Amino acid sequence: MKNGILEITKEFVENLEDLISREMARLNVPGSSIAIVKNDKILYSQGFGARNIKQRLSSDANTLYNIASCTKSFICLALLKLEEQGKLHLDDPISEYIPCTLGSKDNPITIHHLMTHTSGIPEIVAGLQDLERSIDKPSIPFTSWDDFFRHINGATEFVTEKPGKRLYYQNDGYTILGRIIEVVSGVSLNNFIKNQILSPLQMNRSTFLKEELDKLENVSVAYKVSEKEKQIVSTSYNIENNIFGYAPGGLFSSVTELANYVILHLNRGEFQGKRLIKMEAIDSMQSLYFKETSNCQVYTPMIGNFGVGGYGYGFAIHKDFFGYKMVHHSGSRIGASAWIAMLPELKLGVIILSNKHPSQRLLALGTLALLLGIDLEDRFPLFRYRNHLEKLTGEYELFKGVSKMKITSKDGSLYYNFEGWGIITPIIPFENENNNLITLNYYFITEVGEKEPIQFEIDKDGTIWMHHDRLKWKKVKD
Repeated sequence: MKNGILEITKEFVENLEDLISREMARLNVPGSSIAIVKNDKILYSQGFGARNIKQRLSSDANTLYNIASCTKSFICLALLKLEEQGKLHLDDPISEYIPCTLGSKDNPITIHHLMTHTSGIPEIVAGLQDLERSIDKPSIPFTSWDDFFRHINGATEFVTEKPGKRLYYQNDGYTILGRIIEVVSGVSLNNFIKNQILSPLQMNRSTFLKEELDKLENVSVAYKVSEKEKQIVSTSYNIENNIFGYAPGGLFSSVTELANYVILHLNRGEFQGKRLIKMEAIDSMQSLYFKETSNCQVYTPMIGNFGVGGYGYGFAIHKDFFGYKMVHHSGSRIGASAWIAMLPELKLGVIILSNKHPSQRLLALGTLALLLGIDLEDRFPLFRYRNHLEKLTGEYELFKGVSKMKITSKDGSLYYNFEGWGIITPIIPFENENNNLITLNYYFITEVGEKEPIQFEIDKDGTIWMHHDRLKWKKVKD
């Protein structure tokens, strides 16, 4: 270890690249790129897999991907730049800048509320402006800001709480913030971000605009899983030239250029010896403004309890990632995923970009843990939990194989699948004193609302058994 951080040794690289390969295979990700940043330097950067399967083109550290919701912190930084320039205040009501009538005069929705997802408004637009939506689904073809605000202003009955009382992760709010930036600055969102942030950080290939992407080389193709063909197929990012999607998640960048952005944050507003924004502004982005108490899997402590969790300005915050505050954000949409994670106390950051949903958050967190010398299989709760589910997953049979069934795993849950009884149902861990999900005692809810127990057993030889009602099943295949 060096200054509390594992050095980038040959052994570390082997362990990291093995982890990356396994995670890409698990999620069927065609291409990924990663960069590790310390202080003001890139310690490691590499590409894996294909940015373009059909043309057999490799991903590398300079491949451009859509960074999806990781864009949000750029929007917050732009607003802080405008505040530093004296052109707005974060406590200003949004109605001062845009024709939004939601909220009240006594409790107005402010710029701060939208930046922290605490406006009290749930997602209202939710992709309805997609002009290619099937005609059997609701579709609102927004072609102007008038269309957008007419739709937003009609949702009065959906305003749940007074501002500041509840976290609704809301892309629409960031669309509004992007429009505020344009109104206040007098230029397009792309031009303001480019002039004030991207160019000073030498992020010269990063852009929101499809016409600029089309002129560049080494741009990743977006991919998804086709339910019909059951294979990986190319798709559209569905935000290209969509002005309403720019601010919530429209930026394209590479891990190499995003490393400069991370360096700015790790060095509290300085890049290559130049101050680009006050350190207090960067500190404000990394401060916890709202503690989320619902089962939001992104911002609550998740499995393993990484301390108090919540939201800052364009970043999620966890107070105790193996002893350090973690500042991070994921990005995920059809055809793209991203993760930026930083440990500011150690001036350490990790960036991971991919050309397929879902976000590889576990890979990013695992990379940070490896850098801290954490044994993933032994000490990392998320890996331990997933390994536990995989251990129980598989095919089971009764004595001499007279009947067979399966335990499957999906989205962090186990499912009991017994075709003989026509049962396919999730099985739920019994509660215990420590709320530990790594358990051998489960149940499912019967049709009359009772908890029917299912107990797993691992004998001294490692054989896995399952007890249910009058039956004892033996696991015979993973």
